[in-house]
Amino acid sequence: MSLVSDMHALVDSTTRELAGESITLHGVDGVTATVVSDAVVGINPPVGVSINTGKAEYTGVLRLAADHRAAALTSNTVTVRGNSWHVLSVGEVYADSFRVEIAREDQVHSNKFDINDQQALWQ
Repeated sequence: MSLVSDMHALVDSTTRELAGESITLHGVDGVTATVVSDAVVGINPPVGVSINTGKAEYTGVLRLAADHRAAALTSNTVTVRGNSWHVLSVGEVYADSFRVEIAREDQVHSNKFDINDQQALWQ
């Protein structure tokens, strides 16, 4: 490994230790679950949402230690901060960590409004 890779691995492991969150990877079979206690989670705010455009779509990125990659590759959903997210892609390992891109739709608000500009309660 190069000096840059070594430094990157050290920073990533320190970040996971100091700012890590607990997440659960759910296998494709719906039964298998792997709890990861040191995931670095980044959630992006929804973009381009306005009245009557549908539910808000959220995206995010997880950074996990390399030893969790096998579980991530066999997962199709992940529970982060109490919400279920779809696993979109699992990146390659670089300097002892890898990225997992996730997305979900807001299940609470329909973002639909009636003719009186009141938010619709139906979905």
